[in-house]
Amino acid sequence: QSIFSGPIALLGTSSRGGIQPEIDRINAAGGLLGRQIQPIYRDSNGQPQEAARVARELVNTDGCEILLDAEASSGAFAVQEVVRDLGVACIHTNSETSSLTADPKLRVPTAFRVARQGVHDAVAGSIYLSEYANAKKLNKWATCSPDYPYGRDTTAQYLQFFKQFKPDLEVTAEAWPKLGQPDFTEVITKLIQAKPQALFTLLYAGDLSAFVNQGNV
Repeated sequence: QSIFSGPIALLGTSSRGGIQPEIDRINAAGGLLGRQIQPIYRDSNGQPQEAARVARELVNTDGCEILLDAEASSGAFAVQEVVRDLGVACIHTNSETSSLTADPKLRVPTAFRVARQGVHDAVAGSIYLSEYANAKKLNKWATCSPDYPYGRDTTAQYLQFFKQFKPDLEVTAEAWPKLGQPDFTEVITKLIQAKPQALFTLLYAGDLSAFVNQGNV
């Protein structure tokens, strides 16, 4: 299950495009433990409550034995609680919010993550950014990341390490648009008024395209 509609649909379509050829390969080779894999794809519309409902329906109604959770972090936390309740096997493939598997209180013994964690990007990315910023003399930065766990947590991690490697870093503004927000006018205006030299953003898919297009205007 994933997001197959709206501005973040690329998350779901790319996930489906990645898994389907592997399913076809496994089935052609005799299946998984001699059984053919039958994928069922469901759209959560990017809504956590819908992600939870879909996950429960896939198990209880469709009889799914393994959940491939390709949700954004907002939906992944909701799926995690369904997995805790039902005891079904689950593989998280997209959520990068570290606490999903790093926080012992959130741990579920049948849930696993194959996606990297945001903190990995934060460490490597901040080392690169600090070198780039020093070379270009870019001390004033702003941030613009989606207002949900991935955006909030990973931006904080980036800034933590960025400031460690570049002590003279100045953050002039932080903007937090909603995931799937169609109009970034207010956000862009805030960033322009802050007059940063550079921008750090975790926007992606249709959100990033909309932000760049509207910012160019």
